[in-house]
Amino acid sequence: MRAVAVLVVLAVLVLPGPAGAQLPTPGEGEGGEVRDAVVTGVEDTPIVTDLHLPAGASADAPVPVVLSGHGWGATRDTALGSTTDLLLAQGDAVVVWDARGFGQSGGTVQVDAPEFEGQDVSAILDWLATQPEIALDGPGDPVVGMVGNSYGGGIQLATATFDARVDALAPQITWHDLNRALQPQGVLKLVWQLLLFGLGGATGTIVGLDPSGPAFPQTGTVPPELADALTQALTANAFDEELTQFFAARSFSDYGPSGQLDVPTLLFQGSVDTLFTIDEAVDTFTHLRDTGVPTKLVVFCGSLTDAATGGAITHGQCPSFYADAGDQPRIDDMVLRWFDRHLRDLPVDTGPPVEYRTNTGDWHRADTWPPPGTDTLTVPVEGTALTTNTPGSGLGILALPAVPGSPTAVTVEADAPELAGRQVEVVGQPVARLSATGTGLGAHLYAKLIDSTQGELPAGGSAVNNQETPMRLDALSADPQVLDQPMVGAAYTYAPDAPVTVQVDTQSLMYTFPRTGPAQIDLTGEMTIPYRTLVTDRIGGPDRIGTAAELSRDSVLAADTVVIATSTDYPDALAGAPLATSLGAPLLLTGPDALADQARREILRTGATTAVLLGGEAVIGAGVEEDLGALGLTVERVAGPDRFATAAAIAGRLDSTTADLVEGIDADPARGWPDAVSAAAPAAEGGAPVLLTDTDVLPEATLDALAAGGVTDVVIVGGPAAVSSAVEAHVVDAGYAVTRLGGADRFATSAAVAGLTPGARTVVAATGGDWPDALAAASAAAAWDAALVLVDGVDATRSAATHEFVQTTAFDRLVLAGLTAAVGEGAAAQLTEAADAGTPPAAAAVDPPPEL
Repeated sequence: MRAVAVLVVLAVLVLPGPAGAQLPTPGEGEGGEVRDAVVTGVEDTPIVTDLHLPAGASADAPVPVVLSGHGWGATRDTALGSTTDLLLAQGDAVVVWDARGFGQSGGTVQVDAPEFEGQDVSAILDWLATQPEIALDGPGDPVVGMVGNSYGGGIQLATATFDARVDALAPQITWHDLNRALQPQGVLKLVWQLLLFGLGGATGTIVGLDPSGPAFPQTGTVPPELADALTQALTANAFDEELTQFFAARSFSDYGPSGQLDVPTLLFQGSVDTLFTIDEAVDTFTHLRDTGVPTKLVVFCGSLTDAATGGAITHGQCPSFYADAGDQPRIDDMVLRWFDRHLRDLPVDTGPPVEYRTNTGDWHRADTWPPPGTDTLTVPVEGTALTTNTPGSGLGILALPAVPGSPTAVTVEADAPELAGRQVEVVGQPVARLSATGTGLGAHLYAKLIDSTQGELPAGGSAVNNQETPMRLDALSADPQVLDQPMVGAAYTYAPDAPVTVQVDTQSLMYTFPRTGPAQIDLTGEMTIPYRTLVTDRIGGPDRIGTAAELSRDSVLAADTVVIATSTDYPDALAGAPLATSLGAPLLLTGPDALADQARREILRTGATTAVLLGGEAVIGAGVEEDLGALGLTVERVAGPDRFATAAAIAGRLDSTTADLVEGIDADPARGWPDAVSAAAPAAEGGAPVLLTDTDVLPEATLDALAAGGVTDVVIVGGPAAVSSAVEAHVVDAGYAVTRLGGADRFATSAAVAGLTPGARTVVAATGGDWPDALAAASAAAAWDAALVLVDGVDATRSAATHEFVQTTAFDRLVLAGLTAAVGEGAAAQLTEAADAGTPPAAAAVDPPPEL
């Protein structure tokens, strides 16, 4: 079974960076010029370079430039993809080049050494400063950012640490300490070295012999140190001191502290990346943050593109049982925001310092890594493990659990009754503290977390994030060897009632094996695991439009359609959430005269081709429609002569035998919307329309919509002060079955309606003081199958009914809709405390309220 897994992984492994649609060549499409050059690098090495200019770039309209570096063993063409397409589309120039020793460039590969590859890029910057279409910060100083993954990420740090002309970085899945990446705790990653060093030499030589290359002929090659590394891995099972120093000199951990890197840096790392683990980016993030550099850390699943669409898989593929979170579009969006902020000096929100997602697919936000509020689970470890040190144990690039019952592993399931029924998020760095005695000349141990409920191996489950942490033992005896080893960082969520299991194995698919013969290892000790049972996310933007876009970004993976409402008033937007959900669309807000930038960015991220506008031109003007058309979208309007008719028109596009009826008009601007917003989430999830009424009079448009839609049941949301008894009687007389959900105030009504989502694992809290954040939150809540509650944004206890709902409902995630102006820190703390102190899941069951 393990051999099959290895073959599958090796079959899908592709070393180049993300592949996307190729950019137009000169004369094709509407793109600009592609300008080839051979730049002279260090030691007169020819570096083959392509400058892609966007349409409209000229000496009179110069543009910033972004350098996109390729992966190990690849070429400049593979550094083009979705990110560079978007950069060109928004008006940035893009440069790709063959790094020394690869592709059509000459010279010897030096593994992103600052004094070689770093200086080669500096020579490219010198050349760019002479190109009239490139914007300058000063003489010889182009306005420049850098992107790229793996090897194309390492070159960013190696360049910007010593060349102050670079203005912004976005390294993806790259390293901090190359020795730790290749030989953690002195245990070598054998197959990664076979792949990297073997393929690097072959591709570096072959492509340079293409006679069409502008620097032909070039026989680029890898340095002798890489051949030595492979030899030492296969024979001595360790790097010698000279080789260790070679890799150290190419590590930001070594040159970073003495350099001058003060460039805003956006770091991406994959949780299932077994070559460069989470810890590589975390350590760079920590160093830059501590030195005052604007820095953001993004932890995602690990595969930058979808192999099903022809994209490359780099450093590990998300297992099939992980949720698809659409990593690449989100990463592209983050890169574009970062460069707009730090290259173009635009007032663009780049989000919190940390964003991450686990295997659930939900994205989370935090100010630090690991996120605050984690507890520690301690799992005692005791048992005996045997090792045979057979040669076949060192093949693969991912960790797998030992076969159940295997004598080679000690496996312990955590005894943690307090976690029963809880979803457990492991985020941060576990630690193995072990004492080893026994017999034998030495051994390797591999510590890992196991999820026995996930995976494709019979009864074995999966290793969390495909990761394991090696540890070396010397000759064993009765004298204990004490190990206190931080493990590979994790970002993983155990489903409710999935046991948290730890394992210490003596066999590995990934690492070299010790040539010390069989051993018996008697282990005692513990593993400590950082975890949270409640995740609190604040999702908001600088204004109501930004908050709607951010809620869309976290709740909608991709969409063919977007639904857009005005940000200035609520009537036409109140009924929009069910329509958006039925279309698989987000609900976005915009100003009345032009498409808001935040909405535009979110439309591009989703890939939408159709926009549905709620309301007529009096609320969303022709300028918005024109802006949408310029983006290539087909525009539709759903509107009526008044708010009641607009809601009725929306209802006409839904198919449900149940409808919600809510107050939709009031002279008091603080009224007329709360009950509708509360009703929108469960209505949207159930596909039911939200229809509006005056407090005392049922509008004809609403009555007609009930009759036209085949509705048999009406749920009135709100008390008689919102929807009068006279209106209720009118509905009953018209032949409909009526249920009323309401309370003494908007919060009590909200709590009653939130009960329509029994078993929700997410609760969304929005302010009850104003409508925009709550309205967008309703659409997001439906996408998450979440309960939505309105709260007092200053003192949550003043919204007594919803505060009690939070305290007595079992859930795993609390989403605060909007920034602190909407739901303040004090109210957020009260809600979190209430949820943490709430009723355990087993005691939380109640009779469900009437269904919509």
